Amino acid sequence: MPGRPGRRPAPAPHGGRRGPPPGADPLTGRERENVRLIARGLTDAKIGAQLLIPPGTATTHVADIQSTLRPGNRVGMAARARETGQLGTGAPRP
Repeated sequence: MPGRPGRRPAPAPHGGRRGPPPGADPLTGRERENVRLIARGLTDAKIGAQLLIPPGTATTHVADIQSTLRPGNRVGMAARARETGQLGTGAPRP
Protein backbone atom coordinates (compact mmCIF):
# COMPACT_ATOMS: atom_id res chain seq x y z
CA MET A 1 0.00 0.00 0.00
CA PRO A 2 1.36 3.42 -0.87
CA GLY A 3 0.55 4.97 2.51
CA ARG A 4 2.23 2.29 4.65
CA PRO A 5 5.40 3.53 6.32
CA GLY A 6 8.54 1.51 5.75
CA ARG A 7 7.32 -0.11 2.52
CA ARG A 8 9.28 0.39 -0.63
CA PRO A 9 8.43 -0.75 -4.12
CA ALA A 10 10.26 -3.82 -5.37
CA PRO A 11 13.62 -2.95 -6.90
CA ALA A 12 13.83 -2.77 -10.67
CA PRO A 13 15.73 -5.58 -12.38
CA HIS A 14 19.21 -5.07 -13.86
CA GLY A 15 20.77 -2.54 -11.57
CA GLY A 16 17.74 -0.38 -10.92
CA ARG A 17 16.83 0.20 -14.51
CA ARG A 18 13.41 -0.86 -15.66
CA GLY A 19 13.42 -2.54 -19.03
CA PRO A 20 11.69 -1.19 -22.11
CA PRO A 21 8.34 -2.59 -23.18
CA PRO A 22 8.54 -5.68 -25.40
CA GLY A 23 9.52 -4.78 -28.95
CA ALA A 24 10.88 -1.36 -27.91
CA ASP A 25 14.45 -0.26 -28.50
CA PRO A 26 16.40 -1.45 -25.43
CA LEU A 27 18.92 1.43 -25.57
CA THR A 28 18.37 5.16 -25.30
CA GLY A 29 19.67 7.44 -28.03
CA ARG A 30 22.62 8.46 -25.86
CA GLU A 31 23.43 4.83 -25.10
CA ARG A 32 23.41 4.08 -28.85
CA GLU A 33 25.89 6.94 -29.36
CA ASN A 34 28.09 5.42 -26.66
CA VAL A 35 27.92 1.89 -28.03
CA ARG A 36 28.87 3.12 -31.53
CA LEU A 37 31.99 4.69 -30.03
CA ILE A 38 32.69 1.55 -27.98
CA ALA A 39 32.49 -0.44 -31.23
CA ARG A 40 35.16 1.89 -32.63
CA GLY A 41 37.39 0.99 -29.67
CA LEU A 42 37.20 4.25 -27.71
CA THR A 43 37.80 4.33 -23.96
CA ASP A 44 35.31 5.92 -21.57
CA ALA A 45 37.51 9.04 -21.38
CA LYS A 46 37.61 9.35 -25.19
CA ILE A 47 33.86 8.71 -25.42
CA GLY A 48 33.35 11.52 -22.92
CA ALA A 49 35.55 13.86 -24.95
CA GLN A 50 33.79 12.92 -28.20
CA LEU A 51 30.29 13.44 -26.73
CA LEU A 52 31.30 16.45 -24.60
CA ILE A 53 30.35 14.72 -21.35
CA PRO A 54 32.44 13.91 -18.26
CA PRO A 55 34.26 10.56 -18.39
CA GLY A 56 32.25 9.43 -15.34
CA THR A 57 29.01 10.00 -17.24
CA ALA A 58 30.37 7.94 -20.14
CA THR A 59 31.26 5.20 -17.65
CA THR A 60 27.69 5.31 -16.31
CA HIS A 61 26.29 4.97 -19.83
CA VAL A 62 28.60 2.00 -20.46
CA ALA A 63 27.42 0.33 -17.23
CA ASP A 64 23.78 0.90 -18.26
CA ILE A 65 24.47 -0.62 -21.69
CA GLN A 66 26.14 -3.61 -20.04
CA SER A 67 23.15 -4.17 -17.77
CA THR A 68 20.80 -3.95 -20.75
CA LEU A 69 22.70 -6.05 -23.30
CA ARG A 70 24.56 -8.34 -20.85
CA PRO A 71 27.56 -8.70 -23.16
CA GLY A 72 30.33 -9.78 -20.76
CA ASN A 73 32.87 -7.21 -22.02
CA ARG A 74 33.27 -4.28 -24.43
CA VAL A 75 33.90 -6.51 -27.44
CA GLY A 76 30.78 -8.49 -26.59
CA MET A 77 28.90 -5.23 -26.10
CA ALA A 78 29.75 -4.07 -29.62
CA ALA A 79 28.94 -7.49 -31.09
CA ARG A 80 25.60 -7.69 -29.24
CA ALA A 81 24.70 -4.14 -30.30
CA ARG A 82 25.48 -5.01 -33.91
CA GLU A 83 23.43 -8.24 -33.73
CA THR A 84 20.41 -6.39 -32.34
CA GLY A 85 20.64 -3.55 -34.85
CA GLN A 86 21.71 -0.97 -32.26
CA LEU A 87 24.60 0.28 -34.39
CA GLY A 88 22.35 1.15 -37.31
CA THR A 89 24.41 -0.96 -39.69
CA GLY A 90 22.01 -3.38 -41.31
CA ALA A 91 19.08 -5.38 -40.08
CA PRO A 92 19.19 -7.24 -36.77
CA ARG A 93 20.28 -10.84 -36.96
CA PRO A 94 17.76 -13.47 -35.86
